[in-house]
Amino acid sequence: MGPSPEERDAAFHKQVNERAKAVDKLLQQKQYEAALQESLTKPPIGCKVQSTKDKNLKTVLAVISSAPSDEAKIRAMIEKMHNSSGDLCTTLMKYIYRGLAEGQYSGTLFKWHALTAAIAGNGTIVRAMTDRKTV
Repeated sequence: MGPSPEERDAAFHKQVNERAKAVDKLLQQKQYEAALQESLTKPPIGCKVQSTKDKNLKTVLAVISSAPSDEAKIRAMIEKMHNSSGDLCTTLMKYIYRGLAEGQYSGTLFKWHALTAAIAGNGTIVRAMTDRKTV
């Protein structure tokens, strides 16, 4: 028998808090690419505690809003991430939509959306919108 739902949610909470600290450290060092990958790795999918999911959204949005706004630099980060793991691009797209639904950083998120779709393809949009595993 596996962990109880409460134990699993507590583990998600701990993981998200540790990730937020690691991402903050990377952002302070201006390592945006590493911060982006760290923020998207192992999202709290399956977590029933909304505040935990919200904290991870805040972490991802902190990276997106802190990263250089230069389109070439964003494109390079997304391309590298796409080449290493296409799943991260789908996760990124999920967080872009979640951020847009929250009404935060809309201009920046639309730019990231366009670049992610251009690099990872429209399939990433379809996967992000149809996957029942929400972020």
